Amino acid sequence: TQRNYIISKNADEGDRHHADSIQSPSKDGVNFDFQLAVYFKLNTQPAVVKQFFEQICLKYHCWDLSADGGWDHMLNDTLRQQIENALQIESRRYSTDDLANNPDVIARIQTSIGTDLKDRFNRVLGGEFFCGPTYDRQRSGVCPDFNFVMKKPEAPQNIRDHYAAVKAAQISIQEAQAEALKKKAEAEGDAARQAALQGAPELSAAQLRYLEVQAEQSCASNSNCTLVVTPGGTNINVQPK
Repeated sequence: TQRNYIISKNADEGDRHHADSIQSPSKDGVNFDFQLAVYFKLNTQPAVVKQFFEQICLKYHCWDLSADGGWDHMLNDTLRQQIENALQIESRRYSTDDLANNPDVIARIQTSIGTDLKDRFNRVLGGEFFCGPTYDRQRSGVCPDFNFVMKKPEAPQNIRDHYAAVKAAQISIQEAQAEALKKKAEAEGDAARQAALQGAPELSAAQLRYLEVQAEQSCASNSNCTLVVTPGGTNINVQPK
């Protein structure tokens, strides 16, 4: 008795066997595409299932579980209508930005619809014929809520392009700011080095001779190096060939 109703743009997933979604507007009038799944069970208490068969099943020939058969028609005329009505109410509570970017809003919509969808559905059918997937026939009188799972709503392409452009601009600004901070740090480092050099005492003759010896040793190990030392000079110039 485990059942589900799926609305998906993937034709292999949905109950309508083609790309499918429900359109519902935001508070500011932008239509979003909603894809979702509802999970439930048939209430198999003897008296209840007998009533369901006589009042609903005979009308739709719901024992026909083939694609677009009686069961599909029954769900389309009853459950889907309630889902669409609930989405129309809930989506209008939130702005385009909330529906497009706020996962907490999606969770709130999902919880709100899932909480009363069972009652909406059963009220239309005229009896407590369906319960949530945790329904246990042995627990008479206990009819859990449906499981309602919703994907992130999909905004129109122009809205998605707008958010992508805004995101790209934000990234560019962040990169520019990081580059500016880097250059500022480099400039401050150069200024500090220059100040340190200007404030440092001149090298003694012994220190200059030590640097000269170091340069000679380094150059001697490289066949492509020519060491030029200006007698009496204060600089050491190493010139590769």
